[in-house]
Amino acid sequence: MSAAVELLLLRHRARDKFSRADSMFFTRIGLEQSSSEVVSRYRAQRYKPFENVADLCTGIGGDLIALAEGRSCTAVDIDPVHLKMAEVNANVYEARPSDTVLADVKDLAFEDFEAVFIDPSRRSQDKRILDPRFGEPPLDWCLSISSRIKNIGIKTSPGLDKAIIPEGWEIEFISLRGDLKEAVLWSPSMSTAKRRATLLPGEYTLAALSVAPVVVDNPGRYILDPDPAVTRAGLVSNLAQEIDAWMIDENLAFLSSNRYLATPFAKTWEVLYSGRWGLRHLKQALIDLDAGSVDIRKRRSPIDVEQLRRKLDPVLKGTSRYMVFLTELSGNPWMFICS
Repeated sequence: MSAAVELLLLRHRARDKFSRADSMFFTRIGLEQSSSEVVSRYRAQRYKPFENVADLCTGIGGDLIALAEGRSCTAVDIDPVHLKMAEVNANVYEARPSDTVLADVKDLAFEDFEAVFIDPSRRSQDKRILDPRFGEPPLDWCLSISSRIKNIGIKTSPGLDKAIIPEGWEIEFISLRGDLKEAVLWSPSMSTAKRRATLLPGEYTLAALSVAPVVVDNPGRYILDPDPAVTRAGLVSNLAQEIDAWMIDENLAFLSSNRYLATPFAKTWEVLYSGRWGLRHLKQALIDLDAGSVDIRKRRSPIDVEQLRRKLDPVLKGTSRYMVFLTELSGNPWMFICS
């Protein structure tokens, strides 16, 4: 494949991340690892108090685009191709970095910067690194520079073990249009809460400012399925308190209410059938509801969804579509059919 054709394909793929993708330059790995424009602009708001920042491990410049607007921003990367692309891509957005530095970020001096943002590489010999402890630079190193500079933001995996987060640091989970994209660690000087869930593009945010009591009761007329950022941040009970709902099981992320609750932090479903799991009962309930198709989600259920779909196909002869939740309630396998 020629370089020109590959660039056209990458620009097409990049349209989901960047509004000006057709004028930008990418590598495949650089695009895969880059932050989307919506996410980077949201994160850059934390850097408003600072006039001089560094974007470490710049890549193709997904974060540089936002960080270099209205402030002095130095782009640092070990890859000369990515560094040049980052400079060009930032210019596409009329955001010009104050300087570009070709270097290993571990060799950088920090005394010239007020704050830094770090997006460690998550690739090793073209293989994806899932554990942020083994990124480049490793998470331990990213955290350790707090002895030299106090204002730090670190992009990391949403699967990060929260037990390794140092005291005083905030972890923020960010989802975009319902898809959990990343977590960000904020140093104590930039922290606003212990844990935070943020939903984009609407910039809805929920923070653990206090310990919320866990209220558990039987399922009501509606169940609510929280956004994955809320679930991963451990803020389900906080959300329940905020919207006056309750948990149906203290070990499950589902909430419930007897009235319809509209919230950006969860999808609300009307419960049409609730009962212990049983294939025969599920089939009969779907027939009674004139079901023609179903979506199936499971949480703490061992059932194979694809096998279940095949078993349900013969009874889906109706015209209506429903959501089937497979879960566990008070230790029993449970199912909900919802509109």
